[in-house]
Amino acid sequence: MVLLVALGLNLKATHIVGGELYYEYLGNNNYRVTLDYFIDCVNGNPGAIKPDLDGSNFAVFNGF
Repeated sequence: MVLLVALGLNLKATHIVGGELYYEYLGNNNYRVTLDYFIDCVNGNPGAIKPDLDGSNFAVFNGF
């Protein structure tokens, strides 16, 4: 990291800045899951964020 600063390279980052996950019980052991992303629309680069918006994986497990 120190080497990059010493070379004077201009570094930029674009990323998702947060989000919320909701679930709703629909009955009969079925759920609706909603994931909302919060992205930086002013300073962000849409091309860099797009792969993150194409889909998300998550898992559910029983901890008992």
